[in-house]
Amino acid sequence: MRSRFVALAFMIGCGGPTGAAVPAPKRLETGLTAPIASAEAPRTPGYHYTFAIDEGLTRMKAEVCFVGGVPARLAPPMGAAVPFIEGAAHGDRVLTVNDEGIDLQGIEDGDCIRYAVDLERVFAEASGWDGVARVGDDALMSPDWWLWPPDPRPEGVPIRARFAAGTGASVPWPVDEQDGFTHLIPESCFVWKAQAAFGQLEEHRVTIPSAEFNVAVLGNGFGSRTRAVTDWVRNSAQVAADLLGRFPVDRAQVLMVADGRRSSFGLALRGGGPTAVLLVRTEPSDAELADDWTGVHELLHFTHPPMTTAEAWFYEGVVTYLTPVARARAGDITEEAAWTELFDGYHRGHHKSGTGLPLHEESRRMHETRAYWRVYWAGAAIALMWDVELHRQGRSLAETMRSLVDLRLDPARKWTGRQLAAKLDAACHCDVHQRIAEQHLDRAEFPDLRPYAKALGIRYTPGKALDGTVALDPRAPEVALRRAIMTAPK
Repeated sequence: MRSRFVALAFMIGCGGPTGAAVPAPKRLETGLTAPIASAEAPRTPGYHYTFAIDEGLTRMKAEVCFVGGVPARLAPPMGAAVPFIEGAAHGDRVLTVNDEGIDLQGIEDGDCIRYAVDLERVFAEASGWDGVARVGDDALMSPDWWLWPPDPRPEGVPIRARFAAGTGASVPWPVDEQDGFTHLIPESCFVWKAQAAFGQLEEHRVTIPSAEFNVAVLGNGFGSRTRAVTDWVRNSAQVAADLLGRFPVDRAQVLMVADGRRSSFGLALRGGGPTAVLLVRTEPSDAELADDWTGVHELLHFTHPPMTTAEAWFYEGVVTYLTPVARARAGDITEEAAWTELFDGYHRGHHKSGTGLPLHEESRRMHETRAYWRVYWAGAAIALMWDVELHRQGRSLAETMRSLVDLRLDPARKWTGRQLAAKLDAACHCDVHQRIAEQHLDRAEFPDLRPYAKALGIRYTPGKALDGTVALDPRAPEVALRRAIMTAPK
């Protein structure tokens, strides 16, 4: 399996870390003394945001109205965002803005305040690592830079949003039209990474029987290959859905970036709602799209709730394992190709064995140690062990992961891999997931897959580099189980 286990190109989202004290923002700009939307003021209880962005994507203006109570402040989504706010006002009165936020002292129930963000400076001083990127005349812009949330956020008080006419925007928030506002901002937006896109976006609605996807294409797009690329998104979603019996979420945002690189890259985000960001070659051929597993991989991430980097052994391991399994079951690749991808990865993970830390610690420090191969593929090895043991009991990892989806776990909570392993065991009334995970999380050695390979009849021969070949023994003790893993149940 070719790999792109590099540090994510877009470390993006709500809930970013706050920093130390930062320089004071500029004084109030004149555009904040008048409402930015002509619609009537909101009447239903909650905090109501209206956003407007100019055609050149240089400035974001926000109006926030409070019904049923006023918080103490609007807090910076992260400390790094403070220097880019141009000011805040209530009518003609300038509000105090500092590293703690926009002070709302004196604001009464029913009032609206306004603030502005200098996006031109954000683009100049931030980068893709910060969730910011210009894509032609469009832009990726994490809410970390422009969505200043109420602080405190009383439980049960809705936060609604809309975009002023002329503002082309794609956000992951659920559509919930009420009182002139179009979106409900969920709590997960303030906990997990998220992404939004702005500009004259080319938008498509892609559907499969169990889900729909709002696909926004940024920049110059894919030209004559647009239909082929959106079909690839649809097929990727269907492959994931077929593995699980249904797609794990009802709707998702997909942000597509036409990119000059030779191979695709992607990531999945959960802040405010499921989002897949996919960087795909500008003019991919049919053969390249058929061979591209990135869409399946990223969309399969929605089978688990959001998790921190410390749990990458679980969320990357399970998805890395299930990606070729799903593609083989769908007939997109052969059984032999799927096992070759997996055992190439296991060989790489063993060869690039990390820094000698136990797996759970290597996972926690993955971005520091750069031990991506070790963490991803050790987790994928655990997933193979799970699947084999489950098949021996007449079950499968796809089934237990589907049970995890059905639990609809709180997306604003920070789940651990051990907690999810316990829930998987509870679903199958077994001890497979916890027992096998605990055997390896405190070990520095890469999981030994030789007994499994022997039983399944998989003989892997390394190549001159890190790739190799697989021979499948038709007389192996568990050849039927091996085939069942890569074959869709009838």
